[in-house]
Amino acid sequence: MLALTNKKSLILLIAALLAAVCSTLYYKNMCVTGACSYDLIMNIISPIEIAGYIISLIVLPFLFLPSKYFTTWLKYIFSWGFPLSIVLVNILHSETSWLVISKSDVVRMLGTVFGVLTLVVIVVQWYWSKK
Repeated sequence: MLALTNKKSLILLIAALLAAVCSTLYYKNMCVTGACSYDLIMNIISPIEIAGYIISLIVLPFLFLPSKYFTTWLKYIFSWGFPLSIVLVNILHSETSWLVISKSDVVRMLGTVFGVLTLVVIVVQWYWSKK
């Protein structure tokens, strides 16, 4: 049976899930009744919900890996990737051209990129630990 080995990743997992669940609950309780504008839903609530679920999926494997994997990922991927993602989400979305890319779509694309980078970090860290 796999044991929980990394408490720091658990904290990030809980924070990401909390952001996703809170934005979902806000949408279901406030926005369904018409209290939210379309811009609020598409530009804030939906991207936060998607990002929360993506981050929690990315962090999940680190719960069962040695803490040096999470520390390496946090130092080399998350520390620059998360702030860069926030900037890119605000820059890359386009709703005025013939190609409509919402902020939620940009979050999904960046989540895929960072998911692949996370797998690369895990494999490289595993390789170096076996040497």
